[in-house]
Amino acid sequence: MDKKMKKMLRIVAVVIIALIVGGGGAWLITGRSPMAIIVKSVMHQMDTKSYDKAMADKTDKSKTEIPANVVFPREVVQYTIGNMQVFEVPAENDTKPVVIYLHGGAYVHNFMSQHWKAMAKWAKTTGCGIVAPNYPLLPLHTAAEAHPLIM
Repeated sequence: MDKKMKKMLRIVAVVIIALIVGGGGAWLITGRSPMAIIVKSVMHQMDTKSYDKAMADKTDKSKTEIPANVVFPREVVQYTIGNMQVFEVPAENDTKPVVIYLHGGAYVHNFMSQHWKAMAKWAKTTGCGIVAPNYPLLPLHTAAEAHPLIM
């Protein structure tokens, strides 16, 4: 192995060790994993006040649209099961699995831009199919209604 390669491997090792030590330190200090810290900084956090506001919102959220700026690698098919809107990106081929994607949102928030962008990226990079139900949300519906529809 030449000197350049050894130097590059040393740099990579140092970076990996720094990430492990830094991440472990953050975990010990905050009690949260590095990924949880990143997610918290990017995603909308729901507190009691915003939850109460969402529960007071009686808007029908049973229909949603894919944002115009999100491009999927294959055509997205939309259909309904009961009254639930479902989005399906077919797998690239028969060897690829199909993943069911349940967006987060504490049963009160619908799909967000980040959800659509992530699904488009996964479909492109993995070739997997994705089925994403727009399950019924509070306060007009309950989790008890959503569960059988998703099943």
